[in-house]
Amino acid sequence: MKGELRSRDDLPNIIGFIAQTEKTGVLVLNRKNDKIEIGFIKGNVNGAVYTRGGIQELIKEYLVNSGKISIDDFKKIIEMHRETKLPLEKILIDEKYVDQEKLKEIINFKIQEIFDELFTWDNGTYEFIEDLIMYPNSIVKVSINTQALMMEGMRRMDEWPNIQTILSSTDIFFKKIDNVQIPENIGIEEKRVFDLISPEKSLGDLIRISGLGKFLTYQSVYNLLKMNLIEKTKKIENKEEKKEVKEKAPLDLKIVMNWLILIIFAILLTGSGFFAKRFYNKIFSYPVIKYKATDQYMLENIDNILTVFFLQYKRYPENLKELVEIKWADEKIVERFFYMKTEFGYVLKPLDE
Repeated sequence: MKGELRSRDDLPNIIGFIAQTEKTGVLVLNRKNDKIEIGFIKGNVNGAVYTRGGIQELIKEYLVNSGKISIDDFKKIIEMHRETKLPLEKILIDEKYVDQEKLKEIINFKIQEIFDELFTWDNGTYEFIEDLIMYPNSIVKVSINTQALMMEGMRRMDEWPNIQTILSSTDIFFKKIDNVQIPENIGIEEKRVFDLISPEKSLGDLIRISGLGKFLTYQSVYNLLKMNLIEKTKKIENKEEKKEVKEKAPLDLKIVMNWLILIIFAILLTGSGFFAKRFYNKIFSYPVIKYKATDQYMLENIDNILTVFFLQYKRYPENLKELVEIKWADEKIVERFFYMKTEFGYVLKPLDE
């Protein structure tokens, strides 16, 4: 079963058919650089993955960004994962960072968030791969009623146009209105977002750190604006941000110069015909985002370390030697991988491929 999505009405029909016929398999949906995969077992949803712009949105990053696990604790978890080769979710549960029910709640929440995002799609392609099971070895078993996910997703989408008229971008900043009195009946989500509001945080930042997901954060900010508890403002940079920008400026110029040299070199090679095709394929024809390997344990370790690096420094390293310099990785191991930082993330690939 496969075809094209031509409107938002197509998705409820496709997913509803899978649920009603109690199919088992994985529904793969693609739109430009985005991909959503939804796993079904006998018509119920057992998992979902969203790959946005080539970068897979992972629960481990959500746990840190939302403050449920500290960066230091996450480093310890990654180190244990490297030493024991146990799944991350097993370490999270065994070391009591979260219990199994809490982790299941988080997975359910992220699946609903993916459904909410999916119902904004009005074009793309789909394919249902029957009898393929998503996460067959997961220790946290999830089974969610598909109709309930769809109903909630469509309900939220009915509210979405009104929200977008006021919140048209994630690059909007807010401040609390002076001397405002918070109503006693304010919702839990609104109270959480209100406590996070400051002129240094954009709507995108609030989505990332609130732990509420995209839709509930949008809705909470929308409600706070309607209640006149907050207002839009211009971004106010703190001293640390300004200092970081100044320190990064020379590095950014160096990166630009390096890319210019690479481009000029590529043009010269193309003109001469000397290994031009090979050079182009090696450098410029990779996907803009990281390459996913299947069974390569060391690549997974480097990938996890890069995640921790990004969470701590809010950027990806210019090269893998940075990981060696801060003693997060061994030089002999990183030398076995091709790494290139890109606009949206990075390319990571074993050199022998």
